[in-house]
Formats: sequence, C-alpha cells, structure tokens
Amino acid sequence: TCQPVTLEIAGSNPVGSARIPVKPACRARKIGADKLAANRGLIAAGIVVALVAVIGVAALLNKPAAPPAATATSAAVLPTPPVETPAPPASLGPTQTPAPTNAQPTASPPQTPTPPPPSAVDMPFVPVVGFWSTRASISMEELRAAANGSSERFTRLVVPAEDAETLRGLLGGTQIESGTIDEIESAIKDGALGILRATDVTQRVRALEIDGASLFGNDRIADPNDWPLTAAVSSAEAWDQSAIWTLVAAGDVMMDRGVAVAIKNHGEGGDYLFDGGTARVTRIRCCSYFGYDYPLTERTGNRGLVRDLLSGADVTMANLESAVLVNAPFHARGFTFTADASLLDAVDRAGFDFLSLANNHVRNASARGILTAAKELDARGISHSGAGLNGEAAQPGYLDVNGVRVAILSCDAIRPTWVAGPDKVGTFNCKNSDVAGRIRELRPEADFIIVFPHWGKEYKPTPVEYQRRLAEEWVAAGADMVIGAHSHIAGAMDDIDGHVVFYSLGNLIFDQDFRQSTMMGVIPEMTFAGIELIQIELHATLIIDSQPNLVSADDGGRFVFDQMRNGSEGLLPY
Repeated sequence: TCQPVTLEIAGSNPVGSARIPVKPACRARKIGADKLAANRGLIAAGIVVALVAVIGVAALLNKPAAPPAATATSAAVLPTPPVETPAPPASLGPTQTPAPTNAQPTASPPQTPTPPPPSAVDMPFVPVVGFWSTRASISMEELRAAANGSSERFTRLVVPAEDAETLRGLLGGTQIESGTIDEIESAIKDGALGILRATDVTQRVRALEIDGASLFGNDRIADPNDWPLTAAVSSAEAWDQSAIWTLVAAGDVMMDRGVAVAIKNHGEGGDYLFDGGTARVTRIRCCSYFGYDYPLTERTGNRGLVRDLLSGADVTMANLESAVLVNAPFHARGFTFTADASLLDAVDRAGFDFLSLANNHVRNASARGILTAAKELDARGISHSGAGLNGEAAQPGYLDVNGVRVAILSCDAIRPTWVAGPDKVGTFNCKNSDVAGRIRELRPEADFIIVFPHWGKEYKPTPVEYQRRLAEEWVAAGADMVIGAHSHIAGAMDDIDGHVVFYSLGNLIFDQDFRQSTMMGVIPEMTFAGIELIQIELHATLIIDSQPNLVSADDGGRFVFDQMRNGSEGLLPY
C-alpha cells in the first residue's frame, strides 16, 4: 500500500508548525530506476514549491522561516543534501540585507516602517475674519449662533474639513460649512466668519478675541488653557504659547517746532506726548491754511492708552525725525528740526527699544547732531542704526527677544549727499549703498532682519517705482520685513514672497495739523511665533495738539484704514 508523506516545517511564528502532505512513491512495491528518477524529480519540485509557500507566509509575518526538518520517511524516499544559508557579509550593518542567492529562496525585502500617526494635542481654535475687517472680538454666544445659522452679523461659518465634526460638537452647530484653508481665507474676504487651528493662523487673516481673551498681541493670555475654544486633535504640530512675542512699530517722531510748543504749554515735559488715550473725529471742516479739509477732534478718555500699547510690546520701534543736541535751539518755523536730548528720557519711559537715525533731518545740526543722538540713545539703552561714520552707519541695531535675535538695518533714500564716508558722519543710503549686500552679510548673524528705509514721496499713499524695486531686492537678499517712513501719511502695504512691507506708517508725533491724512497715522501691533509673523493688528492714531491718541474705526479711524487699503490695491493679496 502507499502511505502519504507529511513534510513538517517548524517555526517560531504564532501559527506554529506548517504541515504539508506530499505524494511520494509507494514504499510497498519496487519500481524501475527510470520511474524512480522521474518520481524523485516530481517530489523534489513539490518540496521546493512547498518551501517557497511556507517561507513566503513567514516573511509576511515578519518572522524568518526555519530550515526544513526532513522526517525519517521522506529521508528514506528522497535523501536530500542539506543546504546551508550563507552568512551576511561582515560589512553589512544590522539594518542591511544580504543579496539573495540561488541556493535558497528568500523573502521579499522588508518594507519601510510606516511613520507613527500624529499624536493627540490640545489645540486652540481661533475665529477669524478678513484682514481689513475692523472687528476685534466675538463672544461664545455669537459663535454658537453663527454655527446654528442664527447670527445677525455672520451668515456663513466656514471651518477646516478635518475639524468640522469636532467644532460641531463644541458649538452645537448644524450650519457649519467646511473647506480648505484657502477656501476659508477666500470666504472671510467676502464677509464670512472662519475658524482655524491656532497653528494655521497667519498675518493674512484677522484673529478675533473670544469674550475678551486673545491668543495674540500684547494682551495675550499666558496660559492656553484659559482659551475658551479648545479641543484635542490629531496633529504633528502643537500650539506653543510661550513662543509668542510682539513688535510694535510707529512712524515719524519729531520734537521741535509746534511739538516743543505743545510740550511747554501742557507743563508735563516730554511725557505728555505719550499719555494720549482715545479720541474721535467730530466732523470735517474746510479749509486749513494750506487749503485742505481737516478734522475737528475731541479726546474721549483712557489717558495713557498709547503708552500702554508702546510699552507693552516686546520690541517697540520708530523713526526719530530730527537731530539731537544738548540744550537744543527751538525752531518756530521752517524745516530744521533739533530735539533736546532731555526729551529722550520720555521716549525711553514710553518703552521704545529702537529708533532709526536714517532720515532727511538727522543732519539738521550737522555731524554733531548725529553723534549726539547716538551718544544719548546709547546712554539710555535705546538701540539705533542708520547714521554715523561709514562703518557705523551700516551697522544694524540688535535686539534679543524670546530667543530670537532681531537686526534692524536703517537707510535713507531722500538725501543722497548725506551718505556716510570714511571721514564723514552721515547716513546709510538706500540707493547708493549696498543694502542688499549688507543684508546677506547679516543673514548668518540674525534670526529676523528688518529693513527700515526713509523713502518715497510725501503725502502719497502709493509707493513709487523705486520703492518696490528696492523692497524686492532686499527680500531676495534675505530681509524678513520692510517698514518704511517719510511720506507723513499712512501708506500702502505689500506682500513680497510672503514678506510684509509697510511703505509708510505716517506720523506718530508731529505738528502737521493742516490735513486729516497728516494728523492720522497707524501703529501695527505684530505677533510672532518664533521667527514667523502670524498676526497684524492695525491701530489708527489721531494727533491732537502734537499728541497721538487711539481712534476706533467708527470714530474716524476708518479713514486711515481705507487710505492704506486703497494704496495697497494690486500689492496685497489679502
């Protein structure tokens, strides 16, 4: 009779040994040599096929197959010489696999391990509106109303598709739309309300406070657990509130002529200039002594609010639009400006960390006015740049904030004859000096580079051709941001390859009370996460008797926002 032969291959994988029946030659009767050889060939082929199948199963289980152990029966019928597995070359590391040989089938090469899924993190969710919106806050009650389609202000609420279910659960909404971040940004430009993860918020949108709490700006919360709209999400990026810092920038500061008169009349010294609160435009009157419309104004309280904005930032900067002298002479009229050195004490108390000296008035007291300005600022620990001898004028001001090294490089494009030289005290020139080359030299030394040019055309909100050309050169060389001055009015904004450009911020402290545009400026309050700009809040200012005050959009500030937005048409995509 014929008995089946069973081939048993033991292994260490969880399914245990593999038992495979094969059909050998019969043991009870003799057969011819030719038939025996043929049968042996068939048997060998069958065993090889079986081995391949078993080893393949073992490979799928990521376990190596054990070598076959022949039974006594199979050995009697088909004695097969043992096959040794070649050892891997000594040069192969622990993760390398030796090349397969013909002596024994090998398993498929191991696949690249799948990266672990993102971990669950607590993520703040932020309501956002369009960049030019003047809305600053929203309540949880209104958020829920928008989610249910009952908000009077917002007819649409658009959220990221991946977070739609989470936000429906948080807000209990049935009217929430979902989309990509680009679709959300497009929707909010048209008046919709959006919600983004905090890690997805950028300067292209305006983030709203919720019930008075904000993640951004000078008055941001310290603990993200205090944020009212938070949920656990799967994300490779967590929100780090400790990485946040702010920069507040202001325009021209001039402390001679009518400003000096106002300081004297109020009897409070230079601190008067920074104690402004809130104000409003009551009406527009025609016409000033230069023939322009100008606003009638009144203060509405909140004394010291401007000082709080300036001193509350981690970095505060402006342009010092005058020379500085000890016991400086007073100029009642004309265009020679000299600030008395003692007034810099008030500037210091207001929280300024940096002042630019590169402008068309810094040499109004010749070289002495520049050297005195630098000396007096140094004595108060206020950084500066843009003027001095040749090497000094090209040196940036450095500020270290929250682990970020900021370099501010100032230049002047208005007075080319004032360019500093080896033996000449002057300014670093935007056009005639190699600003781009200097930026490239600074790039390894600084984490964030700001170029602060004095440039453009007075009283015009749109940039002239050379301004945009220079801004593009500087960004290409490595500048992270450009903040300009000189036009005396708040001008256009630009976005060059993701880098923000302010062509002019207008006047902060000046006596140009003959037209609305020179009496109103803007103070951007910018929020950074590390070196990434993530928010810009624009504060409109209204100068009353040389003192800047904050003014809301409804109280007249909309004028300056519209002026900036109109000047930015075709430049700013948001």
